[in-house]
Amino acid sequence: MEAALSSSRHHIRPVRSRKDILAVADLIEICFADHMDVDGREYIRYLRRFAVPDEGLAGRLLEPFQVPVRGLVWEEDGQIVGNLSLITFNRQGKRYTLIANVATHPAYRRRGIARRLTESALQQIRERGEHEAWLHVREDNPAAIQLYQSLGFEERCRRTSWLWEPQYGFLPKIKNDMVHVFARQASDWPQQSRWLDETYPSEITWNLSLDKNRLKPNFWKDLWHWLNGGEAMHLSARWKNDLAAVVSWQPTSAYADILWLAAAPAHEEEVIPVLLTSAGRRLRNGRPLTVNYPAQRAAEGFRRAGFQPHVTLIWMRIQFS
Repeated sequence: MEAALSSSRHHIRPVRSRKDILAVADLIEICFADHMDVDGREYIRYLRRFAVPDEGLAGRLLEPFQVPVRGLVWEEDGQIVGNLSLITFNRQGKRYTLIANVATHPAYRRRGIARRLTESALQQIRERGEHEAWLHVREDNPAAIQLYQSLGFEERCRRTSWLWEPQYGFLPKIKNDMVHVFARQASDWPQQSRWLDETYPSEITWNLSLDKNRLKPNFWKDLWHWLNGGEAMHLSARWKNDLAAVVSWQPTSAYADILWLAAAPAHEEEVIPVLLTSAGRRLRNGRPLTVNYPAQRAAEGFRRAGFQPHVTLIWMRIQFS
């Protein structure tokens, strides 16, 4: 492999210009076209908006500073044929780096380009003094999983994104005499908070838009929403007389609104269909809904509620000594 790589003019370098961004957007689209969702296509459009050059003097002077992504590219014979993005998060005083969009043009695959890009990225992260790096990979991509395992990444968890879209049809009305749904009470919050911590552990919430302070009961905040024509929706489900699950709705500017679901594992298969369909019918805003949940948990319950598995991601981490 090394001989093949050294036979042509190639090098790894940082993404550094809007010209690079256009090539990166094209490469990502080619490599992930079969799996790209609405948000992914919007991301490609976002990159291309930055790639449109400003022909004025100000545009030329600012051009090196207007790259909206960080990362590395593999350039060969003047063409960008490999990419790796680096996304940084700062949460609670800790810095996290996520490796994403690792892509190699189909004509250049099986030559170790993705490996070399990932190794270079890990070296950069180590040199910045960070102690770990993260990535997530689709469950149905065994070649990539094997690559990352060979580099020292270890699986930390699997998460499934469940999606309901209006095109699936109306959410069914599911009845279970053992399950009763009510507006959440303030007294439900301590248990909801504990379930949220279990369902969305701190290891992964740095990359999610979960903010428990936004979900916490607050009379004045809810009143403000109501006075301004908005709404906040939090529903609790009880199994017999015991609190069994709570769901909170979060509107977004992305393709789908989020339902933050927290449930007791003991009865989630029975409770989740009733709770999710109750939430969907109360919203009635025509927006798609998504739930991020531990993989393989309550799968039949989600399907009964009219949700379909969108993608299952394996979260992997490497720690540096």
